[in-house]
Amino acid sequence: VIHQGNVNGYKVEGIIKKEINKIDTFTFGMTLENIGYGKIKPFKSFVTVFNTKTNKCVFKGRVYGPTENMNETGMVDVSYTCEGELSYLTDSQQRHLEFRGTTLEAFTTIVEYHNSQVEGYKQFEVGLVEIIDPNDYMYFYLSAEQNTWDALFEKLINKLGGELQIRYENGVRYLDWLE
Repeated sequence: VIHQGNVNGYKVEGIIKKEINKIDTFTFGMTLENIGYGKIKPFKSFVTVFNTKTNKCVFKGRVYGPTENMNETGMVDVSYTCEGELSYLTDSQQRHLEFRGTTLEAFTTIVEYHNSQVEGYKQFEVGLVEIIDPNDYMYFYLSAEQNTWDALFEKLINKLGGELQIRYENGVRYLDWLE
């Protein structure tokens, strides 16, 4: 724990940025006095931001970049940028595939192929799919040159609309595609 509101001492300040159909980010900084200084590793350290007033998790993701700065007094601090769990969809490539089927089948095909390539902590269960093609039939080609995030947007979201959201239920992470 590098920050806990009810403990004196080690603190961080941060900003969470959330946008629809974008990967959430959390940026925070810490000084040399923080117990976590130097222990956070890009793509290996994970961050959870928990709102103790609402009792809800407001951000989960991984650290992807530190920046060290020295202020005018000579004090060194470091800031980290974290990317939300939707970023895991950029860690897999799709395959060459001619797809024919329903909207739910298209979404499931893309997500399950992502899951077949990544570690368990990067996988998603297919959740709620509220978007339906007017004909309830889709036809498109997937490409191995495209990561899963880009494929979802090019083949599904940009054509049919909707919003990707992560939902946790009973410890399971679901990827929902909602109106």
